Amino acid sequence: MPAEWRDGATRDIPAVTVQELVAQRAAEGPDRRAVVDGEKILTYRELDSRADRLAAVIRHRAGGADPSAPVAVWLPRGADLIVALLAVLRAGRPYLPLDPTLGRTRAETVIAEAAAPLLLTAAAGGPDDPHVPEATVLVGVDDPAPAGSPTTPSRTPGPDDPCYVIHTSGSTGRPKGVVVPHRAVVDLCQWHHRRFGFTAADRTALLCSQSFDASVLEIWPTLTAGATLTVADDAVRRDAGELAAWYTAQHVTFAMLPTALAETLLQLPAADQPPLRYCVAGGDVLRTRPHASAGYEVVNIYGPTETTVCCTHHTVAPAVPGEDEGPIPIGRPVDNARLSVLDADGEPVPVGTPGELYVSGPGVADGYLHRPDATAERFTVPPGADGAGRRRYRTGDLVRWTDGGVLEFLGRSDDQVKIRGFRVEPEETAHVLSSLPEVREAVVLPRHDRGTEARLVAHVVPAEDVGDGDDDHRAFTDWLTRRLTRRLPEYLIPAAWSVLPRLPLTGTGKVDRAALPDPRHTTRLPASAPAPAAAPASAPASSPDAPAAGATPAAPGTGGGTGTDAAVWESRLRSLWAAELGLTPAEIDAGTSFFALGGHSITAIRLANRVRAAFDAELPMAVFYQHPTLRESAAHLAGASRPSGARTPADTDTDTDTDTDTDTAVGNAADPAAADTDTAAGTDGGGRPGGPGVTPTTPATTQQRAFLAAQESHPLPQVFNVAIRFVLDGALDVGALRQALAGLVARHESLRLRFRRDDGTWFQEVLPPGPVPLPEEDLTALPEPERAEEAERIGADVAQLPFDLTAGAGPVLRLLRTGKESWALLFVLHHAACDGWAVSILLQELAALYRAAVDGTPHTLPEVRQSTDYARWQLENPMPPEESARRAEHWAWELAGAPFRLELPTDRPRPAKLSGAGSAVVFTLPAGTRRDVERVAREQGATPFAVTAAAMGTMLARRSGQSDVLLNVSHANRERQEFEELVACTSAPYVLRVPVAAAGGEFEKLVRLVARGATEGADRLLPMGEVAASVREATGDRDIPDRVPVGFQYQNTLLADLDLPGVEAAVEDLVVPAVRTEVSFGLVPAGDVLVGYIAYSTDLWDEETVRGWADDYTALLTERVRPAPEADGGDREGQRDAG
Repeated sequence: MPAEWRDGATRDIPAVTVQELVAQRAAEGPDRRAVVDGEKILTYRELDSRADRLAAVIRHRAGGADPSAPVAVWLPRGADLIVALLAVLRAGRPYLPLDPTLGRTRAETVIAEAAAPLLLTAAAGGPDDPHVPEATVLVGVDDPAPAGSPTTPSRTPGPDDPCYVIHTSGSTGRPKGVVVPHRAVVDLCQWHHRRFGFTAADRTALLCSQSFDASVLEIWPTLTAGATLTVADDAVRRDAGELAAWYTAQHVTFAMLPTALAETLLQLPAADQPPLRYCVAGGDVLRTRPHASAGYEVVNIYGPTETTVCCTHHTVAPAVPGEDEGPIPIGRPVDNARLSVLDADGEPVPVGTPGELYVSGPGVADGYLHRPDATAERFTVPPGADGAGRRRYRTGDLVRWTDGGVLEFLGRSDDQVKIRGFRVEPEETAHVLSSLPEVREAVVLPRHDRGTEARLVAHVVPAEDVGDGDDDHRAFTDWLTRRLTRRLPEYLIPAAWSVLPRLPLTGTGKVDRAALPDPRHTTRLPASAPAPAAAPASAPASSPDAPAAGATPAAPGTGGGTGTDAAVWESRLRSLWAAELGLTPAEIDAGTSFFALGGHSITAIRLANRVRAAFDAELPMAVFYQHPTLRESAAHLAGASRPSGARTPADTDTDTDTDTDTDTAVGNAADPAAADTDTAAGTDGGGRPGGPGVTPTTPATTQQRAFLAAQESHPLPQVFNVAIRFVLDGALDVGALRQALAGLVARHESLRLRFRRDDGTWFQEVLPPGPVPLPEEDLTALPEPERAEEAERIGADVAQLPFDLTAGAGPVLRLLRTGKESWALLFVLHHAACDGWAVSILLQELAALYRAAVDGTPHTLPEVRQSTDYARWQLENPMPPEESARRAEHWAWELAGAPFRLELPTDRPRPAKLSGAGSAVVFTLPAGTRRDVERVAREQGATPFAVTAAAMGTMLARRSGQSDVLLNVSHANRERQEFEELVACTSAPYVLRVPVAAAGGEFEKLVRLVARGATEGADRLLPMGEVAASVREATGDRDIPDRVPVGFQYQNTLLADLDLPGVEAAVEDLVVPAVRTEVSFGLVPAGDVLVGYIAYSTDLWDEETVRGWADDYTALLTERVRPAPEADGGDREGQRDAG
């Protein structure tokens, strides 16, 4: 291939350091603005002076510490941060930037890993400062320089000395510090100035986290050009529209943006685009092209931290209406860089062939701090190279050359997999496992069996003989599991194990993965795993990790159950577990957690339904979450009181159907209209199929009646719409889509309903299957900005169309063509026809029906129950009066003295009646917080819902000054197997009391109280009006309202994926600007993170206020679930304050 494809332009690099270049610019223009941080402005003279003063402090306080050891900087983005970074360089040391928003835990790990001699903070000893090792000195940025402090470094750093150290998430179990020399940064600055024609007249936005190496591209090219750095505050960074306006107001000419934010900016209407010269995007795969009318150049850059921010660049051409430009390349090399695309043998690959990318040149980092082995693995000198400038970095990324001579990014070449939504590097587990003294060697690999979710399998070689028998190996793997759970989150714990005398090797001495055996043991998590009779020889019994000899946890509810009974239950339950988890019965160990085997909340509900269907026996979720093993489930069922007529495993096979005449009364005890479970994208609407041949009427379900009443009374009835937009990219077969939608509507009566009222009673009528209207509109003739605006307008109009439920409950469908192979399908239903669980079913079935239509084969979907079946079941199984009275008595006791109103301060006086108008704020809880939430839930025998609800109650109690908070919570209410696949609304609300004061300031206790309250609430469902009436009667307080005005939801039953062959599909909510009640909070697991939303009444609050709630909640939850400092080899001590 041509040399210009792989080699960047060759240019000399001046033999200077970064701080010397900044000093030159300061001398040339001392009165020019260097940093603008809100009202704070630093000229180059002031920046120079402040940096020199702080450099003297650093030299004095660092004493004789190794001059190459980095100085950690713990400051928010702003003028003080820039002063501190420059001061560290002036002191002759590299800097190590730490972003306070990423939390103290990671900062403390990085500081210890780097052996930083100093930590610069806003004020030394502040309450939010990280805990540092004894050898690390805290220094405030405004600390005075002692008299006689050295004015120059003890040695003058040169171009090859380190400039900074930035840590990346590593696969080795701890972060890796990338050491980047001055030479590489000067090379980057020189390329930047040439590539972007950058001069002292330019302005750069400081927006990226300082812990992200993109900040290097913002800071040093700007200051070494004598230009101005303008700091974007956190509020501006959250919203692309506000950011664009800020760019305009601040006269920013150069912007470096994380890819996701850059794409949002690029999608703004043309009128809102900022007058930048350049917008640079990096950090992820860029998929959005700029508008043709954009007045700035968009540049896609690529580069691991190890290549000094970027090693390739590519100008992104504007989108052309009606044309498919294909993937956006990462481009060609920057100046002085060489790119090599090699196969597994290290040989160059032909054009168009995937290979791994290697990068060489002066921009390649020196390696990893204190990690010579990791450095040797990734940084190599190819055979025949002279070493200088030809040292290359192995990226681990797969790329290919296009015919046009640019690189396309294809993905990772390593073993990254997703487990329960978390992106996992098996090597992280292997590293921790190998660090245990009981393990000589370990390999951890991902494994996919029969199309199920990936799981981790560990192959271990013990450090000492643990015996040859299966029992010996089981005891050893149980022991290792206990050790790992103290060091890793659950999703990083291996699900299966093999114990080997040695690892098989290839002829070249590498581990022969193909020769590794199938695992023999499944994981038993410590909460339920019976301990071995004795700890392995290498683990003393007195160790805090050691289990008590012979200790077996007591199963709940075992009164009267014999061992024989439990054994019979265990044998029959095993096949139910295997069917639900996609495993063979032999793979299920009786002491293994259901969740460790790949189960989750939905599969747990389905398992309980299978048990009920097979044996007429109840396995309560509260019991199951706290004791989630096969052995414990069997013990509970063996010892539980047998209901009248219940079948035992000895009486029946596991595939026996459930009778529908049971007197269980749950489904009709619901008033969903009182539960604010919308995401403010709450939705519905309806293209209404109809015709002659309407089926006989059936009474409406309890849920339908509640929605019908709410529809009539709410000033904005469109709030009950469930509106979805499917963004479809690829070769969509519109005919197959029409056929699939028609099949979907024909399968489910809920999609063909209309309602009729006779003598005050509502009935549902099922319309016959028929043609399903799918209006299609081609927007490709419009210019791109207008096209996007029109698509948004149409989506908003369709989403906000109120339903006439006497004519039909949906669906309303519309198909918009937005590009040559780009579409948007609008799909709107009324909440009376579906809930979140039902939407997940519809998505799965739509995909199956579309696939069958494309292939021309019949679908294989099973028959399903209908909304009318559910209505008849409710009618035939009313709640007995004594049960209703028992539940009312429970609620009167549970809610006595509780505040039914939440006195949150409002931004304006409360009107006599709310208008229903609303909006929503969306925020994100990072992956680390989600992991900690799930860990705390496990430790407390609770669910993530209980942990997040406890934090929400705490935040609201603080804001309102109340000791307790009531939350309106929705329960899936899918306890019967025959209704698992029902497309209808079955959800039911209950009131959850968050007793903040009763927890006495102990967050873990509050979590347990909330978990108990949630279990009791779900087991005692009762219409909200009856709940309020029982409390009024018991307390004599006639002012108690019929509903709680604050909702909370953890939506772990919504699976929002649409898998269409040949089409990339994204599922989005269409927002309806309305709310059902005053305020509703929710969390949705999404990938590795939790996405939060707050739907609020705009009659009462402004967006700024609600964003403040989101920030407070994020900070509080993160703090409460953060692991306590470790002691005694990893045992956690102490408890979190709940108040």
